[in-house]
Amino acid sequence: MVQRNLGGELEDNDKLERINKIFSLSYFYLPDYLKICFLYLCIFPEDHEIEKGQVIRLWAAERFAQEKERKLAEEVAEGYFNELLNRSLIQVMDKKFVGRPTRYRIHDLLRDFIISKSRELNIVTLASGKAILCPQKVRRLALHNSSRNVEENKCFEWLRSLLVIGKVGELYNSSVSSILRGGSKLLTVLDLRGVSLETFPPEVSELVLLRYLSLRNTKVRFIPGSIGKLRNLETLDLKHTFVTELPIEIGKLRKLRYLVADNEAVVPVEIGNLSFLQKLRSIWAGEVNGNIILREVGKLTQLKSLNIFGLKTEDGKILCSSLEKLGNLRTLLVCARAQARGKLSEFQLLDLKTLSSGPPLLQKLYLIGHLEETPHWIASLHSLVSVNLMGSKLRDDHLLQWLQDLPNLQRMSFQYDAYAGEELCFKAGGFESLKYLGLFRLKELRWVRFEQGAMLHLEELEIGHCDLMGYPFGIKHLTNLRSIELDAWDDSKFALIPLRDIWNWCSGQNLCMDVFE
Repeated sequence: MVQRNLGGELEDNDKLERINKIFSLSYFYLPDYLKICFLYLCIFPEDHEIEKGQVIRLWAAERFAQEKERKLAEEVAEGYFNELLNRSLIQVMDKKFVGRPTRYRIHDLLRDFIISKSRELNIVTLASGKAILCPQKVRRLALHNSSRNVEENKCFEWLRSLLVIGKVGELYNSSVSSILRGGSKLLTVLDLRGVSLETFPPEVSELVLLRYLSLRNTKVRFIPGSIGKLRNLETLDLKHTFVTELPIEIGKLRKLRYLVADNEAVVPVEIGNLSFLQKLRSIWAGEVNGNIILREVGKLTQLKSLNIFGLKTEDGKILCSSLEKLGNLRTLLVCARAQARGKLSEFQLLDLKTLSSGPPLLQKLYLIGHLEETPHWIASLHSLVSVNLMGSKLRDDHLLQWLQDLPNLQRMSFQYDAYAGEELCFKAGGFESLKYLGLFRLKELRWVRFEQGAMLHLEELEIGHCDLMGYPFGIKHLTNLRSIELDAWDDSKFALIPLRDIWNWCSGQNLCMDVFE
């Protein structure tokens, strides 16, 4: 028995040794610019879901990726990420509706290898609740699961990056302040996501070399004016915090590229000073000076992603004037739903009539509010991948006529009376690239029809809270369909739908079908 177990263990050790040799060879043949990016991924704990956007911004802040050949640092970093993905050094956990990966991970064995290599080269020092074995100079410190033994440690004089990855429950304001006071003033990266912070640590404002600051998933409510000292800041991540207003001093952060807040944050009119800004989410334009803010947004010509809430009908001309200047936009969300911030109410008129043409590179479009007619410029958005309409109350034929010919459209969702007609008919030859269709809370809708040859690549169909008079006609023509979800139709009409026919067809096609009553 012992001999058999020992033999199995030796065999396993031989396998591990061979695997490590394979990893070593894979690492050896990586170009230098990928080696450090790859080793840096050891900051993520075992089985941790890796967010691509976070990695890209961190690599840019660490200067692993820099601008070259007219490409922004973030674009270069995304190329590096894709190279590692193509070499199978990063794994896909799942995919979005359009087949694009949304979450990633590192294989456990591969992670062990990069931790060892990173320690050898002093790329990253990991702290996971055990005593920290500090090299002479700790340059990057990643905290996993616990902050024990960190506050008392005195080996952070050379610290450049401090990252909290995972659940560090007992790391509070006092702990963060203690670490920052005892550490280096040379920090360029500070990621405090998920830390039990309730106030903005005052020591942060003294980190004048800081390029990356994340307070995501904290309880911070207020950003002090002293943040204006951080003149080198490129990323400010306030997602899932309680911050509702940004100080005037934000306008001093001229190098800022990424600014994300929740709760439709009020931004100062000085926002127009941030000429390098690429991402601005989510801002509130419902205050007295909202029209000034909309005009200032037009100065941000590098913007790729923009979310604006609180729009009023009279804001239409100023909004359209600014949008025409934003030729680099890839994602646009505009919302004319009147509300005291955080409280939903009725949709208002979203006036986009004066917009002569849409952003030419736009990939994702979210229009929230009443539209008098389908914007004519939608037909020219040939790069559009996803469209989401909410509260539009459209009845005209142009809606489907213009959308159906967009060559790259893969996702389409109509919600909350986005369409106010009784019938949606999808014509043959239309929506050739569409993979997902969602119809939700369209109270006037009674019939959905698919002509033969329509939506040939549709994979997912969801219909929820629509008072249909029968199941979608022509559903059998959707030969690539993988999943159908029917959710909570009105009881009195639900009985009229011959679901047995759909069940039988789904069974024959090996389709997944869910019905929720």
